[in-house]
Amino acid sequence: MKTDFELNVQAYLDGELPENEVKEVQAVLAARLGSQELLRELTQTRDLLRQNEPQAPLTDSRDFYWSQIRRRIDAEEKAKTAASQPGWSFRRFFAPLITGAACVFALVVGIGKFNSPANSWSPVVIENMSSETTSMSFRSPSENLFVVWVYDRNEELASAQSAEESLHD
Repeated sequence: MKTDFELNVQAYLDGELPENEVKEVQAVLAARLGSQELLRELTQTRDLLRQNEPQAPLTDSRDFYWSQIRRRIDAEEKAKTAASQPGWSFRRFFAPLITGAACVFALVVGIGKFNSPANSWSPVVIENMSSETTSMSFRSPSENLFVVWVYDRNEELASAQSAEESLHD
């Protein structure tokens, strides 16, 4: 409620308060000390703003500025209208054509790459991070099969040594 009264005092000071509310605000201002202080502060603020507001002198007439604004608005409306009207343009014709050609090219290259005989028995590299194990791999694209056999390297070395000893005996 206090804020409403402060707004009414400000409207009274600016001369924007309706006639039927002016007498009510004047009565409250005369009766309460705090409201008189508010009126004094608002009056000082208004006067300071009016005295210190910078003035920007215009060298041209007001009609000149409004005509410039009107011309810019008209130009933007014409540009929007021209852009929205259908017409021949490079992007409208060639962009879908180029995109379609790129898709067909990618499809042909992809199909050719996956069906090539060179790809059917391509080697697979498996990196072994352990020094104790090793692996062998087998791939059969026709059977859609890929097998990796991981075995202990120490056992392989032991069997190789026993084979050598049996040959020497």
